[in-house]
Amino acid sequence: MLVCLCHAVSDRDLDTMVEQGCSTVSQLSRRCGAGADCGACVRDLARGIRQRKRRASESDCEAMDLALAAR
Repeated sequence: MLVCLCHAVSDRDLDTMVEQGCSTVSQLSRRCGAGADCGACVRDLARGIRQRKRRASESDCEAMDLALAAR
């Protein structure tokens, strides 16, 4: 699904950029232009970043729990 229509940035693109270290809309804008033109997607981008970062930290915690349980 497209998140930014102006720059054809998809949710998968957003996933990739967050995984590669983008953690703010400004960083995304500098990287791919998302959020830099009309601005209609800025809230969705910010929400997407938060959700993806939260999922990543939950996943890290689960991996740590599994590692500790294996001891």
